[in-house]
Amino acid sequence: MVSYNYQLPFYKGHRWIGGWSTSSIISLQTGPPFPLIDSSADTNQDGEFGDRLTYTGAGGVKRR
Repeated sequence: MVSYNYQLPFYKGHRWIGGWSTSSIISLQTGPPFPLIDSSADTNQDGEFGDRLTYTGAGGVKRR
C-alpha cells in the first residue's frame, strides 16, 4: 500500500484560493480472480442462468 499527500505549489499565500493539496492511496493485491455470477449452472432452479450469489453467513437480516 502506498499513500501520498502533495501540496500544490501555486497560490500558496493567496487568502481565498491558496492551500490546495492532492492525495491518494494505492493498494495492489494479488490472487486468483473469481466470478460473482455463475452462468454455468441454475443453482436455484428457476430457469435463469447467471443468478447472483446469496449471503448465507452470520449477521444477515432475518425475514419472516
